[in-house]
Amino acid sequence: MEKLRAYRLFEMEMKELIKFLNSTKYAFNKVGSLINFAKNKDHKKYFENNGFDTKPSGICRFKRNSVLILEKTLNQQTLVRAISALEIFLVDLFRDVFIITKIPFKDQSKIHEYSQSQILSIKSTSELFNQIINKECRSLSSGGFNEIIKAYKKRLDIDLLHISPGKQKMIEYHEIRHLIVHKLGRTDSQFRERYKLNNKAGISVDDEYLIICIKDIEGFAEKTHELVAKRICELTTPNLKEHSYERQIKYNIEILNLHSNLDFLNTDFEFWVNNDELEILKNILIDKKTLNENEFEITLAGTKRQIRAYYSHLKYAKNKRNINLTIIEDSLVQNSTNEVDEKKKRKIIEDNGFKNSTNESNKQGKRKFIYIEENILELIREQLPEQPWETGIHKKVAKKLGLEDRIVRSAITILISKGFFKYQIAGVLVENRKNEA
Repeated sequence: MEKLRAYRLFEMEMKELIKFLNSTKYAFNKVGSLINFAKNKDHKKYFENNGFDTKPSGICRFKRNSVLILEKTLNQQTLVRAISALEIFLVDLFRDVFIITKIPFKDQSKIHEYSQSQILSIKSTSELFNQIINKECRSLSSGGFNEIIKAYKKRLDIDLLHISPGKQKMIEYHEIRHLIVHKLGRTDSQFRERYKLNNKAGISVDDEYLIICIKDIEGFAEKTHELVAKRICELTTPNLKEHSYERQIKYNIEILNLHSNLDFLNTDFEFWVNNDELEILKNILIDKKTLNENEFEITLAGTKRQIRAYYSHLKYAKNKRNINLTIIEDSLVQNSTNEVDEKKKRKIIEDNGFKNSTNESNKQGKRKFIYIEENILELIREQLPEQPWETGIHKKVAKKLGLEDRIVRSAITILISKGFFKYQIAGVLVENRKNEA
């Protein structure tokens, strides 16, 4: 899995922060060396003749104590910035999870109240989702590290305090950051006793401590990102055992007219199922694979009614010559599994009134009646291309669906009798033929 956006931004922030720290300290050293060099009268005169200002600026005379104070402040501010970068990363990482999967945020205890006017003013589900995640992240930002720890445990089942350098060290860094920001680094007796600072009245962040702190923060962020990425994979890997899909189908879609209305390809596309149920494409979309700029594959899984309702939009676009549409895979799903083996296919046929026997005649020599349920009939109808068909089309459809030739042949007869298709003989349409059931 590629690095999430939050982690990429964190890496950039830490890289710039370390660059700032090192370049500032380098500047301190160089200016200090130049001032010492200029103590020699000849050197000073050379500087002045060449436009260098050798007079103290009043901001810092670069005496030893002055430099130490500047470096102390620099270290403190760097630590503050590093801890802040970590907290922002943890909150932004929460947003990244929400974008990829909503599963961890399906909380029954969270109630959002909206007036009818507010609901009808929402332009898309994305707007609603933004309101939800913004509310979640505001509570994390205002609650600080402790709230972030609780949220990761509750939503993602990840215990941040078990990540190196451990609970005590991470709390220490945050408490030091708090004292620097809110008390200018002044400590109280409780803090001094906890961290064995004797009688020191202020926070001292020396170079060694800062280097360890930055290393710990970077390691903590890296491990957190690794655990979150792993959790996302667990949540987003299709597990059909947890669902009761009736049908799964994969389409190849090639866009022919980029200027046509292609809203039905948007994951937020809303459509009606049986004219009384509003559905969203993302609820039945389990995979989308881009092949090139204008061609991709989508895999849908849901009830037969949902698939059929969405297919009507694809078929309309195909008839308008806005897209090319090809069914790559189409299967009925039983026992909530993604693949239906031959044994299960036979069971599907038997459960729908078919017999495995190849003997189609009874004792009187008459053809045995074959009952075909509507779902099988619809499945066969969708696999049939535009007419006229080539000879033996029923065999190709039967092989693709794992059905017996006789079943598909009978289904085609029924579909013709219902007016879905026209009667044809040897590949030639018979327009005025009165169809029989």
